[in-house]
Amino acid sequence: RKTRWIARRCATEAPQRLKLSRGSIRGFRWVFCSIWCFLAATTAVRGVDGAVIGCDDDSPSDKCVISCVGYNACTGSDKTLQCAGGKDCAVICSGYRACLGATLNCPSAPHACDVRCTGSDRDTCRNLKLHAEDAQSLSFTCDATGGTCGSHADIHCPTGGGTTGCNLACGNSHTGNFWSCSNVDVFADSPVGYVAVSCSGPGRQL
Repeated sequence: RKTRWIARRCATEAPQRLKLSRGSIRGFRWVFCSIWCFLAATTAVRGVDGAVIGCDDDSPSDKCVISCVGYNACTGSDKTLQCAGGKDCAVICSGYRACLGATLNCPSAPHACDVRCTGSDRDTCRNLKLHAEDAQSLSFTCDATGGTCGSHADIHCPTGGGTTGCNLACGNSHTGNFWSCSNVDVFADSPVGYVAVSCSGPGRQL
């Protein structure tokens, strides 16, 4: 919404600014307005505009969907992906460094947390801090084809009573896929139901 508002503002204000221009500074004013519009629009994208990123506006009523799609969409140690309470949560990270360094907080039981780091770029979920200690279950899939998809991530599996497991899958058959989950730390204290880790692909994944 904010991006669209800025685009409209640019469309109305830029011509007005140009009308105020005189002589040789006219070209400079035009360049300035163009740069201002570009920077304003690009800094208003999801994940850059605020430190806490919640459910998408079009999420279904029974599930929280968080979409971090695009170049540096939700990147940064100051970004927190916050699943809503009282419903399952699905998080999608796709794009170059889409969720790099971010913190993800999953919902509490009896709700599940499903996280997928995908796309064709690298470092999609590198250094991600994933907290699912209180969730019913966790499914984490890192199959981005650009390499180092979830390298150095910290993954905290469900630990509460009645949890149904922690499933981690890294890699795929793409030739560019490598080191998907290298140096990942997985924390799985009792009484987690089970922990399943699978790694596949032509390159080394761990």
